Amino acid sequence: MMLIGIILLALIVYLICTKESKDCMCNTKEMEFTCFHCGHPIKEDFVYCPRCRIELKRRCPGCGCWISVIWRNCPYCSYPSVEQAKAGKKDLSNGDGVEGYDKMG
Repeated sequence: MMLIGIILLALIVYLICTKESKDCMCNTKEMEFTCFHCGHPIKEDFVYCPRCRIELKRRCPGCGCWISVIWRNCPYCSYPSVEQAKAGKKDLSNGDGVEGYDKMG
């Protein structure tokens, strides 16, 4: 009877330790991204870095999806980044918003 109690106690301790290990692994996976500016660990869905407060993502003006500020074009609709638009790399005069830039670039 005592042996069964020890085995059950060991099983409970094992299950608790395994759950804590899984929680630790999940937290590590969430933080495997780093800020491109300061290198601080961040979650994939962060919009601003909590350390340096630099903007990490913004909404695409073309489709509204959240995209990285360092991308040249939106991967969902191919709309050029805000920086490219300000630099005059696109021409909206024809109304389609795609003239004047390389879709693959």
